[in-house]
Amino acid sequence: MDPTTHEPIEVRDGAMGETVVTHLKKQASPYLRYATGDIVEIHTSECPACGFKGYRAKVVGRADDMITVKGVNVFGRTIKETLQKLTPRVTGRMRIIKEDPSPRVTTLKLRVEYGPDIEQGQLDELEQEIKSIMKSELRVNPEIEWAEPESLQTASHKQPMFEKRY
Repeated sequence: MDPTTHEPIEVRDGAMGETVVTHLKKQASPYLRYATGDIVEIHTSECPACGFKGYRAKVVGRADDMITVKGVNVFGRTIKETLQKLTPRVTGRMRIIKEDPSPRVTTLKLRVEYGPDIEQGQLDELEQEIKSIMKSELRVNPEIEWAEPESLQTASHKQPMFEKRY
C-alpha cells in the first residue's frame, strides 16, 4: 500500500510500499487490514544468491520516519546511515527539523552533532561534504544546523528522529 495515499500498489519487482496484513484463518474475528508501518521493497525475480523463486521483501524503513523532499521519499534511517559514514567528524546523532506536520517538505533541514575534535572553522567544509554525499546518494540537498557534541539527547530505546518546530 502507498504510505501516503493508502492506495494498493501493484506487486512487481522493485515496488516499494507499506506492508498490510489480514488474518484470514482467525475464527470469531472480523477481517481487518492491519498496516504494519514497515516500508518494504519487493523482489519478484529469482534470488541471485540462493535461487529462490518466490517473492522476497526487504524492509527499507518505517512509514512514520518517511519524509518527502521535492517528490523524493527519504527515510530517517537512511539519512542517519549516510551521516554515520562521516564519523568521527560527526557523532551520528541528528534530528530532522519539521516546521509543519506535513510529511512533504521543499527543503530538508537537519540538525547534526559535529564530532568533539572538530573546530568551528572546519564546519563549512564538513557541511559541503555532507551536502555532496546526500545529493549523490539520496538525491536531496539539506540545510545543516550544527549542534555541539553530546547536546542532542539520547534515549534508552528508539531515538527521536524529528524535531518539531510547529
